[in-house]
Amino acid sequence: MERQGLHGDISIMQKLYYEYHLISSGAEKKVIRLEIDPGTLNRIVDHKEPLPDWTRLEAHQCSHCPLGKEEHPHCPVAGSLVGLVDHSDDFMSHDDIRMEVYMPERMIAKDTTVQRAVSSMLGLLVATSSCPHTEFMKPMARFHLPLASEEETIYRATSMYLLAQYFRRRQGQEYDMELQGLVEKRDLDGNLIHKVKDDPRVTRVGSLLRRFSLDELPQLFNVLAGTMSLVGPRPEMPFLVDNYESWQRKRFAVPPGMTGWWQVTGRSDKPMHLHTEDDLYYIQNYSIWLDLEIIVRTIWVVLIGKGSY
Repeated sequence: MERQGLHGDISIMQKLYYEYHLISSGAEKKVIRLEIDPGTLNRIVDHKEPLPDWTRLEAHQCSHCPLGKEEHPHCPVAGSLVGLVDHSDDFMSHDDIRMEVYMPERMIAKDTTVQRAVSSMLGLLVATSSCPHTEFMKPMARFHLPLASEEETIYRATSMYLLAQYFRRRQGQEYDMELQGLVEKRDLDGNLIHKVKDDPRVTRVGSLLRRFSLDELPQLFNVLAGTMSLVGPRPEMPFLVDNYESWQRKRFAVPPGMTGWWQVTGRSDKPMHLHTEDDLYYIQNYSIWLDLEIIVRTIWVVLIGKGSY
């Protein structure tokens, strides 16, 4: 696409490509060129030979994949990996190599391993593969930075997210300046996941506190103050409550508690949307005997550490 400028024709959409040069210690070189349509941000692929059978959608279709086998006989992600797989025969993942990446604006070079180089290409291939579940990553393909550090990746992802929220605000749409959308995790059905195992943000001390639920002890002051009870629905964070449906708000019919029915029937191992169902079960079947049962079972699940993360 071009437009007429003061100094002649100006290309609005520059050709987008990433050319990877993998150079072994013996000076053997592999060149992998990835070209991307600047308009759609889909990878431009020219398959001269039929795709292998392992790329067929029916070979291993994801459980949440919306594609039909008749319209899409091959998995977009698998199909995009064919060239990379063909080039990987002569390297071991732990081999040390020199990687040079040529782009329209610059060239980046670094001594690294084959595994790290392939990981850099995988992200770009998946994002531009036409898979409907990776569509949201396409804008980052235009500004792909090979071998970026963790800090650089976080900075770039956060910057793009904030810019998107700015434009959403300008257009009168809902926007998120608290970055909540960057930290939320959801399951395949779209349900919010509050906790995950092996969360890298949790320190060793924090892991120990969670393991034995020692982080809950300060809640005893709220129990003594009368704002909480020993047993009842767990208090939730405000941003979660803001997204509650009307039926979920029924859990506020009783005071919140330090422990509850879902703590002794699964804790963090259960999907988050089932927590509210457990709380409603407690409210509908409340009795002093149920409270005593929950207290006794809480001691047991704390000792064995089930679902504590």
